[in-house]
Amino acid sequence: MNCHALYGLRLALFVIGLLAITSIGSSTSTADSELRTLLGFDSERLAKTYPVKDVESAGEMAKLLYRLERLPITKLEQIAEADKDQGRISVGDGIIVDGEIEKITRITVPEKLVEFLEMERFVRLQIASGVGDERSTYEVFTSELSRDAMVGDRVRGVGIYLAESRAAAATASMQWFPASPKNVGWKLLSQAGVDVGSLSSVAARNRKPLSGDDTAIFYDMLAAADEIKGNSEAAERIDAVDLLKDPIAYTGQWIRLEVETIQITRIAVTEPARQQQLGSDHYFQIDAVGDLGNIVVEIAPAKDSGGKPATFENRYPVSLVCKSLPGWIEERMEQQSGASSVVTPLTVPVTIDGFFFRLWSYTSEYMRQFGGGDQFGPLVIVADMTNREPSDADIVGVRRIGWIAAGAMGVGIFALLLWSFIVARRDRAVAERRHQREAEQFELPDDSL
Repeated sequence: MNCHALYGLRLALFVIGLLAITSIGSSTSTADSELRTLLGFDSERLAKTYPVKDVESAGEMAKLLYRLERLPITKLEQIAEADKDQGRISVGDGIIVDGEIEKITRITVPEKLVEFLEMERFVRLQIASGVGDERSTYEVFTSELSRDAMVGDRVRGVGIYLAESRAAAATASMQWFPASPKNVGWKLLSQAGVDVGSLSSVAARNRKPLSGDDTAIFYDMLAAADEIKGNSEAAERIDAVDLLKDPIAYTGQWIRLEVETIQITRIAVTEPARQQQLGSDHYFQIDAVGDLGNIVVEIAPAKDSGGKPATFENRYPVSLVCKSLPGWIEERMEQQSGASSVVTPLTVPVTIDGFFFRLWSYTSEYMRQFGGGDQFGPLVIVADMTNREPSDADIVGVRRIGWIAAGAMGVGIFALLLWSFIVARRDRAVAERRHQREAEQFELPDDSL
């Protein structure tokens, strides 16, 4: 294919995508026609996508999946819910598919489309949902599914209904909820309805700034962490340096970390969709520091800056986020800065249980001192936070121990003085007896003269 054709196809895809985006929110006669308009697939073209039996139909299906992937998932959900409320799903309607994987097949995208669609393969699934007589099976096509997904896992996707004869659908990337999660964190997130399949892409963005690609999974995890407060699952106790050494291994893991808070900031959530996702119009960011032990961390300065590496010894910055704060912290903040304060400096040692998100990069005044460049640090989504300050009872106990120790020391000093006195008297007695013996030995008789 020559460069003009390549440019033309790319331009066509861009224009279609632009039309789809600008069409969102516009009213049409039915939800059916709205979804088809957004996707650019009328009934005739939609019929060419299914069944996928040859190169041509595989190509049309790949194009449909490409379009689905670029529509806002919130809009797809909205259309699917509206069509569901009508009572009967027809071809071209939006549909939500949720069930257990029975079969996985990957289909190759025609070579001439790979470069334009940025997709080499798509996935065909056989999914079963319901139980007993109400159990139904769907044939589902999707652009992306975790490579770790297997038969028996649960998946969820939203897209377009393709055929009634065999209950087929095409969806945007499917959410994955493994039947046998690889760690406690994934288990808790999956149980809370968080798409564990998104964690691999989160890990791939380590040491990069937070972006729009992080938004959906970030808010899902933030809401999930708040829901599972006080759960009985044991968190893995780690140090800040563990997250710096191997962040990918800890992505999504349920961890316990000891840090010291520095500052708490209330972050406003203004987008209605995110407010609904989080169940709140705000969350909190806590700037903290974690112990490095004997490890020294160096971060290279910006290229060509001529600066020296920024050095961190003993402690390292850690970012915490949580939907809500413990009551005792809220009381401290109100006493210190007032109830309406957005930013509150607060230094207190705490133990947190939460989910490690990833290393994220950000600009800092400290890095500017070394020639610029971004600093990076762990970002943890917190569920539980425990105060590590000594309680009143601990203080009384410490005082009692101090009194006992002081008393014991006093007795020891008295005993030492008494012993010294006794030894001194004994030494004097021994010296006197020695002097007497020496006098007796050296006393000459009178006849020796």
